[in-house]
Amino acid sequence: MPKRAPRISDEVWERHKEEIIALYSASNLTLEQTRVRMESNHGFQASQNQYTKRLKDWGVTKNSPTNIWPTVNAKMKKRKREEGKDSEVSLHHKPLSSKKVQKEIARHVTFTQTLGNLESAPTPEGVTISTPACISIPGYREVYTKNLPSLRLRDEVLSNFQNMLKHKDSDSGSLFIWHGYHNPSDNGRGSTKTVGLPDSSSWELERIQRLQCYVEKVSGSTEEWQKWVAFHSSNWIQGAWDNRDSPSTLASNITSLVFMLANNILLDDEIGRIASFLRANNALTLLVDFCLSTSPLARIFGKRLFIGAVKSKDCATVQRLIEGGFNPSLVSKSTDLLEIAVDNMDSPMVDLLCKAGAKFRDNEYASLLTKPSFWEPGNFKMVQTLVAFGAITELSLKNAGHQGSSLIYAASSGSLTAVHLLLCKGANVNAYISDKYGTALQAAAAGGHLELVEMLIESGADVNAPDGPGYDREPSTYFDHSGKIAMQTSIQTAAEQNNIQLVQTLLVNGASPNSCPRPTRYCHPINPWSLRSSLQYAATNENPELLALLLSYGAQPDPDVGMSYGHTALQIAAGVGNERIVSLLLDAGADVNAPPHKPNDKTVIEIALGKGHYAIADILARHAALRGTPTMDPREFDDPQAAALKDDGRIGLLHAIYDENLTILETLIQNGADVDPLVDYFEETPLYQAIKDGWFDGVKCLLEHGAQVNKYAPTFDDVLAPDSALALAIQGNFEEIVELLLGYGADVTGHSKYGPSSALNYALCLFDNEEIISQLLNTDGVLTVTHLDLPPLAVATFQCQDKAILELILDEMVALPKSLRDEHIQIAWDILLANEDRVNYYWLHDMGAIDVLLKNGADINSRHHDDKTTVLTRGIRAPAECILDLIENGADVNTPATENNGTPLQEAMQWGNWDTINLLLEHGTDINAPPARNGGRTALQAAAIHGYVAIAITLLQRGAVVDEPAAPIGGITAIDAAAKYGQLDMLQLLLNEYRGSEDIQVVCRRAAVFADEKGHVEIAEWLRGYPDASLW
Repeated sequence: MPKRAPRISDEVWERHKEEIIALYSASNLTLEQTRVRMESNHGFQASQNQYTKRLKDWGVTKNSPTNIWPTVNAKMKKRKREEGKDSEVSLHHKPLSSKKVQKEIARHVTFTQTLGNLESAPTPEGVTISTPACISIPGYREVYTKNLPSLRLRDEVLSNFQNMLKHKDSDSGSLFIWHGYHNPSDNGRGSTKTVGLPDSSSWELERIQRLQCYVEKVSGSTEEWQKWVAFHSSNWIQGAWDNRDSPSTLASNITSLVFMLANNILLDDEIGRIASFLRANNALTLLVDFCLSTSPLARIFGKRLFIGAVKSKDCATVQRLIEGGFNPSLVSKSTDLLEIAVDNMDSPMVDLLCKAGAKFRDNEYASLLTKPSFWEPGNFKMVQTLVAFGAITELSLKNAGHQGSSLIYAASSGSLTAVHLLLCKGANVNAYISDKYGTALQAAAAGGHLELVEMLIESGADVNAPDGPGYDREPSTYFDHSGKIAMQTSIQTAAEQNNIQLVQTLLVNGASPNSCPRPTRYCHPINPWSLRSSLQYAATNENPELLALLLSYGAQPDPDVGMSYGHTALQIAAGVGNERIVSLLLDAGADVNAPPHKPNDKTVIEIALGKGHYAIADILARHAALRGTPTMDPREFDDPQAAALKDDGRIGLLHAIYDENLTILETLIQNGADVDPLVDYFEETPLYQAIKDGWFDGVKCLLEHGAQVNKYAPTFDDVLAPDSALALAIQGNFEEIVELLLGYGADVTGHSKYGPSSALNYALCLFDNEEIISQLLNTDGVLTVTHLDLPPLAVATFQCQDKAILELILDEMVALPKSLRDEHIQIAWDILLANEDRVNYYWLHDMGAIDVLLKNGADINSRHHDDKTTVLTRGIRAPAECILDLIENGADVNTPATENNGTPLQEAMQWGNWDTINLLLEHGTDINAPPARNGGRTALQAAAIHGYVAIAITLLQRGAVVDEPAAPIGGITAIDAAAKYGQLDMLQLLLNEYRGSEDIQVVCRRAAVFADEKGHVEIAEWLRGYPDASLW
């Protein structure tokens, strides 16, 4: 047994700590080499296990600890921002390369971690951050920011909070912002005595900027948005309230809140949540009092608060603001406050707004009326209020079209009281909307509201609408469920829903059981021509009582619906196997020889036989079916010879395949059934049916008896519809059948009529089965067959989601001539660039697919032949780590803008990717590069549009020009953009830094037009008076 190592005291370990770490980490020795060296030099005898434990206690590893990088990242950015210094990082005295540091930060620093204030946290143990030797520190342009509105507003609101919470002003003074002094003679531009940004304000702006970018990123994800809301909205104030003894916490939270309010960043819903919390803590009066002052900034802030209060159902705040002079009709051009209140089913708010003169805008409330909850009894008072104050106008009550929708939607919800109210107000009971439920009666019938149906009939509703003159049966292009209801009579809908009581009520009141109106054009996704008569619906529902009721009121057993209008009721009943309904229809005189509903479809007896309903087929045979041919007893199909001779044996073979009965299949073939019968359009051969069912033995049997493996079948004009046996097997992922077909000579390179030009390309378009693709690759000549002029590698690049398939193809491409192989690789790279979403899919899911092409010779800076973009521009939404990889592999950060796409920096600005923007700036991207000609934005213009104040400050410090001209087509200058989107801080910042030749007053007057366009009235007035006018 090996001798156990003696215990070594902590004091001895600490005495040798620095040298052990230096040997193991800085000198890069292995653990065993370190142990031997220490024993040789000092006689220090410790076991490898003791070294392992001690190094772990010291936090020393060969790979850097993941938890150090958020703090390292924050401190490096602080040094760069405040002192203009680059940073060198050493871990346990071992310098780390810049590439290593950037990769570790990209890999281990999450977005959430960047939100915390880690700049003041202690430097992790063992980490040293210093300035690299012999590196010059670039200067930054000084940027004046002291007069930014949100900073002044923050100070005022925070002061009020501090007074209320009885804090000392001196405790929070360190967080107030000082950026320099303002020289009034400098036309508002000012000058500064500082370089860069001071500690607290700089961190606040960057934190706020990251929050803003995150809002935009997660706004489409309910789960992520809820997480963000839970942490960043009401919790700001809650956190401040819970930490009243911490002025710095209060200052930080209020800074974030005010900044986002003043710059249209915080969503209206969250303003309302915050207002609700403040009200509950008796603090809301401070914000409201400020909003009631006469300054333009206060009015802007008040409008945002007004919208938020409406959304949060805060009637008290809305009442205060209305009393202070806020007109709900003028609060916002883009937000309908009354619509918000109705959407919330907030009856007190609706009453308050209506009394203040609010109305719906341009009848945009139609979507609200579709909600069943709107018409519930509990909301009747709200409906009364809206009608009484004219919010639901007389025009909407009486006219047809979308403006006549109130009664129709009320009927759809089944609200007797609301329908009665609207009828008493003069609503047109027969108003008809062709793609939204039709008339009120049709809507009520669709909801099964019997009592309401009776009331509408008593009020004069047309029971046969829309069958007859006066109804425009032309649905919109998109034909959904409510549009289907509008195309059918009420009795059709009632029969479809199997509602016998409603059908009887309609029949008693004169509804025609034979009505089956047709729309005037074809629409998607429901084919209006497939609408059925009441009798057809009764047969579909297998309801003999309903069918008998309709027949008793004169329903025709064979209505003249014509071809392509669905199976007859008798054909439907035969298909579902309902003998009673079949007998009822035959007794009523149904035609057993009625033609099928489309060419080459089945007659009624063929339908019954195909479904195995032999008893029904026997009943039908006695009534002379089979297209007028002499009657044949269906039991003859039990005779293999007779079945083999009938219709070339196709029906018998299909039945055998359907039942997967190999014995019958072989017997039929032996008795003369044709394994390759001639088929009409849309009919399938036995081989196709066997493949579709995945029946290997059946496929093998048919092939052994001569079925043609390469016979193309008629199909839809769909590029992915399989039109060969091999394609069908590929689509079904039937690996064994694919192998079987290949063994019988299936053509993998042959061109199909509509779809991909080879079986391999077809498999790649489906991007499913690596095993099948491998089988196809083992056949000769398949790699040279193109699809839409694309070789297989390009098809795989565009369609597949697995880099393993790309590598599989590239392995097989080794046999190709080098020139052809290189050509295919470059085509694949170009097709990758053609699809921006596909590029970003690879970034997010499998970066290796791009690596595969680059490692095989793709040119990283090649431009797509259409829009001239590179992979860096296309993939700019990728994580910063991926962008860094591209840059280190030679991607050009200064690729010029094209007709429709900007430079990498400009595209990153559009997406608000903070880390990528910083990365591009650090690698020398051109800040003032011209934008794309069509709708392009310079980096600063993009920042202005989105309100990225912290980014804009960074750009201005690095020399961004405020007055860069707008793009020729659809462009906008930075100042105009800030005005248009209500970005107050951005607007003031840009005006501070404007150095253009055009007079500043001319610039502001033009920007005021953009502000007016979006309803930012106060901003427009301020701009027209600039520089003399004040926001305060």
